[in-house]
Amino acid sequence: HGIIPLSKADSCMADIQTVFTHYSADMRALEISTGFLLTTIHNNEFVIEPLWFWPDTIESIHREIVESSVRRRHKTFPPNPDARALVEQMRKELKVVFCNAGATHLQIGRAYGYANTLDKNTLALLKGIKSFVDPTNKINPGCLGL
Repeated sequence: HGIIPLSKADSCMADIQTVFTHYSADMRALEISTGFLLTTIHNNEFVIEPLWFWPDTIESIHREIVESSVRRRHKTFPPNPDARALVEQMRKELKVVFCNAGATHLQIGRAYGYANTLDKNTLALLKGIKSFVDPTNKINPGCLGL
């Protein structure tokens, strides 16, 4: 997802659609469809969250968290690594689209880089603080690029 200034929402959506169009034949072949979660934040930001849907096996977390009565209503599918790989490629390209649009994110450090958005002095300061409060690097190692 990306949180975009309203002034850049139209061009960002157009750039997202360009990525989807580029991969449309591959998406059809792998039965991948798309959608969006869209909302505004106050009167100056727009949230765009592209979604992908495709036949694939469910992850262990879904077997653990989703109630069995709900899981039984859904079809099961074999693993689909080709579709996952294509979606991952599109996600990488959309991260660039969001970056170019000046987007902010709620998943900073997980799905989106953080350290690479900082100037070298700020990054050095944060790394110093991290090493002071977590000298053995046990708290979220590798997270945020610190």
